[in-house]
Amino acid sequence: MKNIAPSLPKQWWQSSWVLAVLCLSTALPVAVTSFPPLIDLYGHAGRYHIQAEIADNPFIQRNWAFHWALVANLGVDLLTIPLSRIMGMERAIWLIVLCIPPLMASGFLHLAKRVHGQVPATALAALPFALAYPFQFGFVNFWLGTALGFHFCALWLTWRERGVSLPRMALFFLPASLLTWIVHVYAWGILGILCGGAEIGRAWQAGHRNLRPLLVEPALRTLPLAAPLPLMLIWRSEGADALTAGWFHFPSKIATFLQSLRDQSMVLDIFSICLVMLLIYAALRKRGLSVSPTLGIPALAFFALGTLFPFRLFGSAFADSRLWPVALAVAILAIRVDAETGRMARNMALAACALILVRIAASTAGFFTYDRDLQQHLAALEQVERGARIVVLVPLNHDRPWRRERLEYAASLAIVRRDAFTNTEWDVPGAQLLRPLGGLGTPFNASPSHVIAAAGPDAEIGREIRRRIDRIPRDRFDYVWVIDFDPETLAMPTDLRPLYSDDRTILYRIERDSRS
Repeated sequence: MKNIAPSLPKQWWQSSWVLAVLCLSTALPVAVTSFPPLIDLYGHAGRYHIQAEIADNPFIQRNWAFHWALVANLGVDLLTIPLSRIMGMERAIWLIVLCIPPLMASGFLHLAKRVHGQVPATALAALPFALAYPFQFGFVNFWLGTALGFHFCALWLTWRERGVSLPRMALFFLPASLLTWIVHVYAWGILGILCGGAEIGRAWQAGHRNLRPLLVEPALRTLPLAAPLPLMLIWRSEGADALTAGWFHFPSKIATFLQSLRDQSMVLDIFSICLVMLLIYAALRKRGLSVSPTLGIPALAFFALGTLFPFRLFGSAFADSRLWPVALAVAILAIRVDAETGRMARNMALAACALILVRIAASTAGFFTYDRDLQQHLAALEQVERGARIVVLVPLNHDRPWRRERLEYAASLAIVRRDAFTNTEWDVPGAQLLRPLGGLGTPFNASPSHVIAAAGPDAEIGREIRRRIDRIPRDRFDYVWVIDFDPETLAMPTDLRPLYSDDRTILYRIERDSRS
C-alpha cells in the first residue's frame, strides 16, 4: 500500500503539536471531575473494589462472592488492581478513564495517517467520537479495547506496507489479539474487522475481483488475529445461559444511531451527527473528495453489523448500538481531500476543529455539573458505617430528558467508600465474575432491583417507592437510599429515620428496635 501523498507539504492541522493538543483535549471533561460521571461506571467501580479487596476484607466477604476466570471483559478491571494500591480505587479509575479518550483519538489519527500517508483534514471530524455514547454510558472496557484496536490496525498496515512476512507479524499480533480479547470481546471483533476489511480493501485497490485474492487470501493473512477463538469457545460454553435477545428492532436502531454522540444537548448532538452524515455523503458525490477502500470496506461492515446484531448479545446490552460510533468514525477516516493544500481542505480542518472545541466545551461544563451534584449526594455516605447493607431505589422516568442525570448506579460508590452492600451490581450468568450475596433470597439483591420505571406524576412515583420500601425485609438491611427524587414528596414508614437529604436524595436508617 503506497502513501497517497507523502510529498505534499505539511499543513497546520498536520502539525504534531496541533494533533497532540486536539487528542489531549478529549480528556478535559474527565479532568474537571473527581470521579468520571459515566452511567455504568459507578457499578463497575463497585466490582473493581470487590475484586481487589475480597481476599482480606471481611465486610466484602460477607456480602459478595467473586471468582476469577479468564473472560473477555477484563480491561479496566485488571488495570485498577495495581493502581488502586498506589493511589486508591477512585483515583485509579479516574486516571484510567482519563486516558481512554486521548488513546481513542490518537488511534483514529494513527490509522488515518497510515492509510492516507498523512492526516487528512477530514479525519479531524472523527475526533468527537472519542467521547461517543458508549464511552458516556460507561462501557470503558469496550472503549479501551476498541482504542487499542485502532492502534493495532495501524501497526498492521504499517508492517504490511513494509513487506513484513506473515510469520513475523504473527509474533506480535497473536499476543495483541489475545490482549484485545481479554480487554473486551467486541473490541477484538472490531480489530478483526478493521484488519480483515483493510486487507480486502487493499486487494480491491489492486484490481483483484476474484474470490481467492479478494476474500480467501485476506482471510488467511488475518489468521493470527483468530488466536482467541479457542478461549472464546470455552468461555461461551461455560456461559451458555447468557441472554441474547432484541433482534431487528429497527425503530430502536434508528434512535440509537442518532444518539451516537449523545451527551449534553440534543440540538448539538444530533446536529453533529447530521454534519458527519453530510461529510460522508459529500465524499461519495463531491469532486475533490474520495474514499479509501482500505477503511471504506470496514466501515460498510460495521454499518451492516449494527443493522444485523441484536440489542443484547451474550448477556451484554447495546451490542448493536455500540457499533454505530465506530462505523461513523471509520467512515470519516476513510475520506480524504484529493488536494490537501487547497481551500477545501483548510475549510474542512477549521470546521472540524470548531466542532471539536464546541463539543469539548459542552462536555466539560456538563461533567463539572454532574460531579458537583454527585459529591453533594454522596455526602450521605458519611452517615453509613462500614459493611452496611443498603437498599437503593432510583426512579427512572421513561420520558427522561436527553441530558441524563447519570445517577442510576451512583450508589455503588458506597461499596468503594464504605465496603457496603447495595442492590446495584449486575448478576449476569456468563458475563460477570461477581455474585451479590447481601440480599440473596430477597427482591433486592442485584440490578435492576433498584430501578423504578417511573411514569406519571411525582405523587404516583412516590407511592411506588413506598410500596417497594414496604417489601424490604427489615432484618436483612440497614438503610434505604432514594436517589434522584424530591424527598419532600415521600411519606415513609415510621421505622425509617431520615439521616441525610438534599433536593434529590434522601438516606433513611431502618431503626434497630423495629427489626427482628
